[in-house]
Amino acid sequence: MKKRIFAEITASILALSCAVQVPAILSASAAGNYEMQLNIKLNGEKKAISPYIYGVNEAGNSTSLKKVTTHSLRQGGNRFTGYNWENNYSNAGRDWNDSSDTNMGDVTDGPAYQARRLSKEAAENNVDYKMATLQMASYVSADKNGTVAASEVAPSSRWNKVEFQKDGALSDTPDLTDDTVYMDEYVNYLINNLGDSTTSTGIQGYNLDNEPVLWNDTHPLLHKDEVSNSELISKSVALAKVVKDLDPNAEIYGPAFWGILPCVQAGSGDNFKDPDWEAVKGQYSWYMDYYLKQMADAEQENGKRLLDVVDVHYYAQDCETDDGILQAARSLYDPDYKENSWLTQWFGGSFPFLTRMQESIDKYYPGTKLALTEYNLANISKESTTGKSVISAIAETEALGAFADQGVYLATYWGTLSLCPYVTSAINLYTNYDGNGGAFGDTLVESSSA
Repeated sequence: MKKRIFAEITASILALSCAVQVPAILSASAAGNYEMQLNIKLNGEKKAISPYIYGVNEAGNSTSLKKVTTHSLRQGGNRFTGYNWENNYSNAGRDWNDSSDTNMGDVTDGPAYQARRLSKEAAENNVDYKMATLQMASYVSADKNGTVAASEVAPSSRWNKVEFQKDGALSDTPDLTDDTVYMDEYVNYLINNLGDSTTSTGIQGYNLDNEPVLWNDTHPLLHKDEVSNSELISKSVALAKVVKDLDPNAEIYGPAFWGILPCVQAGSGDNFKDPDWEAVKGQYSWYMDYYLKQMADAEQENGKRLLDVVDVHYYAQDCETDDGILQAARSLYDPDYKENSWLTQWFGGSFPFLTRMQESIDKYYPGTKLALTEYNLANISKESTTGKSVISAIAETEALGAFADQGVYLATYWGTLSLCPYVTSAINLYTNYDGNGGAFGDTLVESSSA
């Protein structure tokens, strides 16, 4: 029989197995005439399940966190690329008129308001793991004066320069007049005010910015040119070193790619040809191999691991119909499934995606963990409709099962939970199915079905 994890069924059986002898073969009937044979191998392969796969993104979900039991909380997204931790001003980029404003806070909120709020919300909702985003694209918002004109492209007075290391003492009172924002001062501030990554209030993980391959598209006035391989790697290494020097136990996540395409070709533009990648791509099956190799080399050169978790975002492309949403999770793990999307035509070799990612990790940087810090298997542009369908619950339930089966370390759902009650219920099915703390276990047991 073909192996397949049925997480919701296995959860019930594992709960029973503590009290009774579970038979090797179980049969279940549905609709009165369909029988399914499920084989649970209690002596077969077992896998530890990371609790952090049951995570959500903080964006837009502050009030909804009380309705979902989640174990990881990420603070990220496009707004964080232009976020200035010193004054809390941020830039929306093309998401909203290239506006620099107080959408994420004001100077009166005090330094690092967003990270302090993340820690507070996590504590209030019993969330164990917190992730913040560090700025790596060279500039952040200098003011709250609204739309940035095309003539004010960085560098200009509308932007403050980002430096990774400060030449001088780090302060808990950042200088708001020097036109420069320092990342080491930011991390140091968080450690001094929240605790380091080993504490319950500190930040456990740091994203190396957000979707860097799209900076020139989402933030063209902040980073007008498409990021090159040399820029991505050099900045990733330098910023990771800053974090590790201050908080050695904190986990570094990168490159936060927006999807499969940059994993394949090192960029998103039709005409962009990165010279580094063009020179070596014949030696690798896709760009992700090369990225991991370079980060592995950086560890050897610096004597410390500078990438703990490889991080990719995943938005299903075949999600216009209920059937497409129902099948979407199969692109993560099923080698026999071919999704009905443009990706299959051009990049079919990248599926199943989680399996493909793990193969790269095993070959080029063993020991690196895998994360999807943004994912959504429904049509996010129609979130208010798809999120209120039981179809979304089924898709989310299967995705979480796939994360467990494929050994994913962390996954944080991107979507507005108040618009997606069925997704919220699907997460709770694993983390708090009875409202009293009843949860899926931490060990996956081998099972199969016809």
